[in-house]
Amino acid sequence: PNADTTLTTTMKSVGEAMAIGRNYTTALQKALRSLEKRGSSFHWGDEDRTVDELLEIARTPTDGRIVVLQQAMRKGATAEQAFEATSIDPWFLDQMILINEVAEEIRGAEELDAAALRLAKDHGFSDAQIAQLRGLDEAEVRGIRHGLDIRPVYKTVDTCAGEFPALTPYHYSSYDSETEVTPSERTKVVIIGSGPNRIGQGVEFDYSCVHASFALSDAGYETIMV
Repeated sequence: PNADTTLTTTMKSVGEAMAIGRNYTTALQKALRSLEKRGSSFHWGDEDRTVDELLEIARTPTDGRIVVLQQAMRKGATAEQAFEATSIDPWFLDQMILINEVAEEIRGAEELDAAALRLAKDHGFSDAQIAQLRGLDEAEVRGIRHGLDIRPVYKTVDTCAGEFPALTPYHYSSYDSETEVTPSERTKVVIIGSGPNRIGQGVEFDYSCVHASFALSDAGYETIMV
């Protein structure tokens, strides 16, 4: 808890996050949520610190810098001010401003209709984030979304670049209009991975999942790893 979180040339992480989306805002929000760490995702709750205080904190690179920047820009900091404080490329800063602008559109919408939900999902907002913006429970948002038949589809990443058929393709969720995954008739087993690396939880669990997949495949099952 008392470790220095300043990012330097010394390695302080056991891995990295990879997220895939139809645009950058979606991929970024997915990546932050994948950390499964309190405070790692963008939020729109109370923020007592001023813009100047937030920008001063953001001058020091830490694991929490990106959320500090989101809060600063949510409170009115410009991309130019954020660039001066961090030297992060303005394109990425503009994308964070876009996320905040979409959040305000969702918050200010007259009702949580299909248009508002699709806008939110097109930029990677989770049901929990939408609930925070609308003052609802996450379950209520999910119920409204399902009632409007707004559900994720799955896109395919060709891991072989079209050179030959991919036997183990990646799929990622999207709220696009069509799916690229055709379910087979084979009996399937879902293997749930252990999530992000933590102390006492690392690549040995990935190894276990891979060998579970091999064993189930040998037994005739189609495996899906999450």
